[in-house]
Amino acid sequence: MTRRPALLLITDDTTIRDQMKWAFTSDYELFEVSDRTAALLHVRQATPPVVVLDLRLPSTDVSTTEPLAFLQESLRLNPNAKVIVILDNPDRVTVIAAFESGAYDV
Repeated sequence: MTRRPALLLITDDTTIRDQMKWAFTSDYELFEVSDRTAALLHVRQATPPVVVLDLRLPSTDVSTTEPLAFLQESLRLNPNAKVIVILDNPDRVTVIAAFESGAYDV
């Protein structure tokens, strides 16, 4: 049996979570976290090759209050990961900043 690659989903939005489960569970082993602290722990331990990051995630940790800093930190810990950023209302400035911070796609 072939093992499916891991995908880390970082969001507290239940609608997004349900959509991602529907879209990815047949191809990926899906791991879900709802806060940045848990996400960084998972990135350190499991080094998932694919990360889907909700940039509008509320912060529970003072050290990760800035979402793009969190993106950069996760890539520092797991530089080979492809981080896909999701936004509810993407604006040009945020999209460009996400790519400049290392996002694979938005």
